[in-house]
Amino acid sequence: MTDGPQAPRAGERMPRWVWRAVAIFWLGFLSTLILRWGFGRLVGLLLLLLVSLFLSLAIEPGVNKLAHRGWRRGTATATILIGVFIGATLFVASILTLVFRQVADLLNNSERYVNRIVNFLNDTFNTKIDPADWNTRLKDPDGPVQRFVRSHSDDAVRLSVNVLGYLLQTFSVLLVTFYLVADGPRLRRTLCSRLSPDRQTKVLDTWNLAINKTGGYLYSRVLLAGLSAVFHGVVFQFIGVPAPVALALWVGVISQFIPVVGTYIAGVLPVLVTLLNNDSPIRAIAVLGVVVLY
Repeated sequence: MTDGPQAPRAGERMPRWVWRAVAIFWLGFLSTLILRWGFGRLVGLLLLLLVSLFLSLAIEPGVNKLAHRGWRRGTATATILIGVFIGATLFVASILTLVFRQVADLLNNSERYVNRIVNFLNDTFNTKIDPADWNTRLKDPDGPVQRFVRSHSDDAVRLSVNVLGYLLQTFSVLLVTFYLVADGPRLRRTLCSRLSPDRQTKVLDTWNLAINKTGGYLYSRVLLAGLSAVFHGVVFQFIGVPAPVALALWVGVISQFIPVVGTYIAGVLPVLVTLLNNDSPIRAIAVLGVVVLY
């Protein structure tokens, strides 16, 4: 008897399945690397096409209604897309203006805010915090706050570059969406011409169902967002919330277009802005109650 595996005899060959298994393994490994590399390069394009497809399905019912009234399809598509772009731009501009204004006010009046917060903590929890000590720490050039400000001093340039990139992506989405909607009937005829009659019917029915459901969802969300914005705008104006129109638009849009947690996210900004601009937290509590009850 001998210990261990026996040495292969002279003239013996390795089984053919071993070579096939090795070849399949390496082909699969290389194919995975190529697919991963290609997906990483194309993910931006695929996301752009997906957003454009969703937007085209959403606005096509409106384009079809305008086309039935005698509008040219390209004109109707451009009109709706311009309206969507203007509305989104006004919404983003109003929110950014509000946020930047609050940040600037917070930086310029940091001592007043610190005194307010410290007095609230001392009165509520019977603490003995010295507000002058905290103001000194905030203004200390070697302190953590000033170091944080200096470390982000170059973010304005980076933010401008990112905004320019987002604008280019937005125009790309609008351009692709325009062609998907304006040439929608021709595109469907071209695709269906290569299918059998039964499959043509199924594809067209599925396409029309997707258009109706997506458009109905978007228009219902827009209607609910508008009603929410009007309600909160009136209430915010009555309570005395700063920038009631911008905050009402924020609550309406975010609460309706973000599922499940949208209402809670939408309520944070108006409560925080009200709390920063009033000495008493009663108005902020009132705003929170209004958002939760709605």
